[in-house]
Amino acid sequence: MRNRPDIEIEYAALIEEMCPAVLSASPEKYRYARVKSGSKDSASVQIVGGGENYFVVNNFELSGGRGLIPQDVIGASDVCILAYEVADLLFPIEDPLGKEITIQGRRFTVVGVLEQKGQMLGQSMDNFVLIPYTVFNKLFGNSRSDNIIAVQARSKQELPAAIDQVEELLRRKRNVAPGAPNNFEIITQDSLMSIYNQITGAAFAVMVGVAGISLLVGGIGIMNIMLVSVTERTREIGVRKAVGARRKAILLQFLTEAVTLSVGGGTLGIIVGVTLAIIVAYAVDLPRAIPLWSVGLGFFFSAAVGIFFGWYPAYKASKLDPIQALHYE
Repeated sequence: MRNRPDIEIEYAALIEEMCPAVLSASPEKYRYARVKSGSKDSASVQIVGGGENYFVVNNFELSGGRGLIPQDVIGASDVCILAYEVADLLFPIEDPLGKEITIQGRRFTVVGVLEQKGQMLGQSMDNFVLIPYTVFNKLFGNSRSDNIIAVQARSKQELPAAIDQVEELLRRKRNVAPGAPNNFEIITQDSLMSIYNQITGAAFAVMVGVAGISLLVGGIGIMNIMLVSVTERTREIGVRKAVGARRKAILLQFLTEAVTLSVGGGTLGIIVGVTLAIIVAYAVDLPRAIPLWSVGLGFFFSAAVGIFFGWYPAYKASKLDPIQALHYE
């Protein structure tokens, strides 16, 4: 990726003009910077450098004011559009339109405010400030390695055609030889979701493996505890059998103890897991989901571990000879 030639901003206009399946294209650049307005500020706001088609390509709606216009981009005007969270942070009780904010020490006039968008893949889509990419270049330097061209197809059905047309145009403009691999990358929302699902799927598989090992170790621990308990209570078992206790009663007694141990540990684990999920969700603003079936599954596995690993000690206790048990020291 480092060896690829940089994407040119001018490609956006060419894509719109020469790709019939494309509805719109917009150059985009991204950086994080401190944004201030009076006594209020935030050090971690994403600054987006975009063109006049940014809203069309990214499906944003204005709640007030206007978007970028060609004159803003051509004239490198010091204007900006605030996303919902930034507007709420800097201007909680007043209308932001016409007010000034400071980005990297440079003053910008707020000309628009966006509707709330929500989250995507756990990341907020409302924590950014949009400025013309021509001003972005002056503010952060005109590094072409930052350039991205965002493209929207005319419809979902025309998406494959749009990808093919953009790919063919860029190969010609960048002089890619026939048969040679692309020296650029086209990323779609489907490919992003595929990558996200692969990452979360791998994390899920690792967690299942860790949980399986934990259950095995915990089960062996329960078995050892119950075997020690049977040994220590051998005389008690002998007394119970001598006064008429049946094997089934002894078996159920020790099996119940094993299940109680495992379910108690499982309950504690569920409480800790739910608490951590809530803390993480609030700390990093990620959505959380704690379905009831997962809690039920936790209880089920806890009980199953107790039954599986507690069966042998319970069976051993039920098989003890009462005469030998009464003589045990």
